[in-house]
Amino acid sequence: MSHNTLQIYLQDIYFDRPTLAVMRGYVASFARANVDGEVQMYLSPASFRIRRIDAPGRPDLAHAYDGDGLLVASFPSDNLSSVSLTTFFVRDLQNARDAGALLADLLKDHGAGKELLDALEPLVALLPKSAAAGSMVIRLLPKVASLISELLKGRKDAIKIYADGTRSFQDPDDFQDSSMIWGVSRSDKGYFRSSWDFCRTSNPYAAVRNLVLPDALKAKLGIK
Repeated sequence: MSHNTLQIYLQDIYFDRPTLAVMRGYVASFARANVDGEVQMYLSPASFRIRRIDAPGRPDLAHAYDGDGLLVASFPSDNLSSVSLTTFFVRDLQNARDAGALLADLLKDHGAGKELLDALEPLVALLPKSAAAGSMVIRLLPKVASLISELLKGRKDAIKIYADGTRSFQDPDDFQDSSMIWGVSRSDKGYFRSSWDFCRTSNPYAAVRNLVLPDALKAKLGIK
């Protein structure tokens, strides 16, 4: 199949451990191309409602995305050897906050948090207004992505699903569309179903926005 793009979508959210029957939460994801390549982040525009069916003996399909699913990363397939994907479902402890409020809460105690939030704000303002549908992917410097990911991981009381893994590609024959379960673990409450689609697009980065940091903020964050 002719292709120039790998697009990764989230299709479904499942719970397979006891948790709250009804809650609001966000999806956040971080995808990295190759071992030392670029990093892309997806963050729900606002928290959305999830209800557990709680069917005994089988996982609950707690949320299914319509259409193709929720786009969380889009990379050129040229020279692609691996993609690492980390995905969270984070409970919204304060209910119905938007992405800006979540980021402000995460960054409030970080020394460069205010400046980083100011840099992110124009991109956050462009997010679709529907919390559970539509998506925009933001390309971040790896150090910024790592900072936000670590701050999310620190919310031990709020992380319901933590999914982390890598898909490797040895040669072009490995570039096959696939549906993959992401995040089955005894340590959290559920997992995601993802799809990895190789396709031809006019621009692999059409849905990706770049976060541009001022030089002073880079220096403060220790980024060269």
